[in-house]
Amino acid sequence: MVKSPATNFPLFAMLPLPIPFLAGDIVEVHELPFARKRHVILLDIGDNCDCCAVWQAYVTEDGFIRANAFKHGHVFTKCWWATSPLFRVKKFQGTLDSDEEVLYRIKEFMKKIPETDRRHQLFEIFKYVSDNNIHSREITEEYLNSVRDKLL
Repeated sequence: MVKSPATNFPLFAMLPLPIPFLAGDIVEVHELPFARKRHVILLDIGDNCDCCAVWQAYVTEDGFIRANAFKHGHVFTKCWWATSPLFRVKKFQGTLDSDEEVLYRIKEFMKKIPETDRRHQLFEIFKYVSDNNIHSREITEEYLNSVRDKLL
């Protein structure tokens, strides 16, 4: 596997492919046959100039919320991804299962944050949620507002 000398990450994690999605889009990504399909909400697209520019939030198999860099493929917790998640991603048009419905609540919450400060606020809020093992059933608008008020 060829790695970037600057970051020691696989070069395919740095792919500068165009991102045809917007922050707030729910997308389906998979690494079949190695991992099942997953749904994530894109928190931020950024400038797409590095491996950490595109941020996501998703629900783990245990129901916890995680937020991290999309291009690193962290959504696949049980396997190391073989190709960039960008090769197998599409906008999700269906209805999420009940264990992932929290993504709809996150999407609605995102719409209420002014665009000028959205990137910073979402990063801080979801870093806190992810680092503190917050379960998806705890994620309500009131909870996210309380985290924002505490941190920002």
